[in-house]
Amino acid sequence: MAMLQRGMLSVKPPAPAAELLSLAQAAPRLGLRVSTLRSWVLLRKIPYIKLSARCIRISSAELEKLIAARTVPAREASHG
Repeated sequence: MAMLQRGMLSVKPPAPAAELLSLAQAAPRLGLRVSTLRSWVLLRKIPYIKLSARCIRISSAELEKLIAARTVPAREASHG
């Protein structure tokens, strides 16, 4: 994305690319079986990148978002 700065056009450096993982690489990071992750892809429960008919990749950034979205916070300690 270009930015205008002091009358000159400067280019904003691109964000670091997320690592693309195969289903076999992504599944253990979530503690799942590859078949479960494949099912999630088929049901579109997780965003994925389809490079070809049989080549599916999942962004490591999307895995982090999934983990963050599904994280349940600890309860406050009760003093009683």
